[in-house]
Amino acid sequence: MDEETIEEYCQALGPSVPQDNDLRKQAEAFIIEGMETPGFIAAMLHISSNPDLNRGRKIDISQAAAIQFKNIVETHWKYKDDEYAKEMREDGYKVIIIPDETKTYVKENILTAYINVHSEKVAKQFDFIVRCVTKHGFPDKYEYEFDVKREPLNEIADILFPRLEAITTEICGDNSGQGSRLKILIGHCFYISNQISLCKRYLDPSMLDFIVKFNTSALEAEIDNSLTQPTESIEEIDHRAESFQWKLKKTAMNFLFRTFQKFSNP
Repeated sequence: MDEETIEEYCQALGPSVPQDNDLRKQAEAFIIEGMETPGFIAAMLHISSNPDLNRGRKIDISQAAAIQFKNIVETHWKYKDDEYAKEMREDGYKVIIIPDETKTYVKENILTAYINVHSEKVAKQFDFIVRCVTKHGFPDKYEYEFDVKREPLNEIADILFPRLEAITTEICGDNSGQGSRLKILIGHCFYISNQISLCKRYLDPSMLDFIVKFNTSALEAEIDNSLTQPTESIEEIDHRAESFQWKLKKTAMNFLFRTFQKFSNP
């Protein structure tokens, strides 16, 4: 999408945040019209993951775009075609059919965009979007008994995990709060998917070695001095327990303990 169109959406997203009522209504009308325009979702993905677009603006444009992105995915992603949405339209609901190429674009780019997310508020919107896309992308596979039906999980792992592994390589040396948060999310994916039995992907010793090393490096990563100094303050202890750096170590320890406890062969 061209820069001029991106700027038009940025200008509309600012007033969409409740302030001046008339401006908000105008902005919302522009956005609602834009939802049915090819490229709208791609634009929201781009804006929400590009904090540079906030420069010189009073409103967090990235957050506003993330909210619009989340809303359209939550409401319209599930509709496959006009026939599928016919009943809803007959009941008076507005339905947008998101083209398959747009859905493919989101699936291929959302994890990369996630790396550039600049705030927890935007990250929460992305968390919801990923869950929604997964749920509707695998409607008959999203919920199942781990010990009975493993094949759907293996299919998801084959699609998703290569990209997660690539991201872990990209952020390996990033021990900042943002880097730690991403590692925690990826670590949770590795832990949950291999909790009952190993995915087929990780029956390959070299692939299992990869995620073991990822969690080992997370466990060995240095922590900011401010989070390690002795203290007797309950408030400070509670604060440290919520830090991404300590949470990452907890996630890594849980994975390593579970993996060696259940699957090692001493």
